[in-house]
Amino acid sequence: MIQAVKKYRKRLEKRLCCGHEARKRLLGQFDRTLQVYLEDYPDPNMDDLCSAFGSSKQMAQELMNDVSAEEYAKWRRNCRLRRVFSCLAAVVLLLVCAGIIFYMKQPVVIQEQETVVIGSENESLDHFKERTGDQS
Repeated sequence: MIQAVKKYRKRLEKRLCCGHEARKRLLGQFDRTLQVYLEDYPDPNMDDLCSAFGSSKQMAQELMNDVSAEEYAKWRRNCRLRRVFSCLAAVVLLLVCAGIIFYMKQPVVIQEQETVVIGSENESLDHFKERTGDQS
């Protein structure tokens, strides 16, 4: 396809407010109309396309007339759900990051255990030798 046609079609696709299947169907309708136009004008620029079909916004509105109210309502509901889940995911991600930062900022506490030996060094040494069986 020609660059201007690709650009126009991409803009049109972005302006269609419907689900994937309906968008595919509407773009198919547009492609059939476009093929007829390209037979007469094989190398159109963006101005030629806009004068023949109108702006991408106008063409999208015209194509959207074929979308039922149920399809549009379903698309709107899915968009809202996607937004809600995206916001929830962002909040969870922020909470996890905040928890990690909070955990990393906590002071590290090192507990040390000391063994207290009551008695003299000789008594401790004798006791050790008895336990290990050292005769030296």
